[in-house]
Amino acid sequence: GESTWKYSGGTELLITNARYSSASEAADLDYSTTVSCQLDKMKADKAITNVETFFEAVFRFAEDSDGPDPTWGFSDQMGTSNVRSALWNVVMSLVPKSARDDAKKAIHFVAKDARR
Repeated sequence: GESTWKYSGGTELLITNARYSSASEAADLDYSTTVSCQLDKMKADKAITNVETFFEAVFRFAEDSDGPDPTWGFSDQMGTSNVRSALWNVVMSLVPKSARDDAKKAIHFVAKDARR
């Protein structure tokens, strides 16, 4: 396939960009900025209150977005624009305990490159 994303076994939503080419009259999915939303985990971590409200936020953002990369914009609006890395555990160990819950919630909304 075109993506490095692997199914986790839970309820997931992938948010990525699509680009339409009038020359080829076809749409292509652009996995360079993809947000993989593990809805079960997001709800358990209280990153979202419920799935319905989250979907409404996604749809509203998509309708109002006019930038060249709406997926990255969504990621930035919902939590953080930093790409998740192997240093995440180190960073979390430096975050004061009182702020860890907010940081844990924000990581669900990180856009990452999922191209092969």
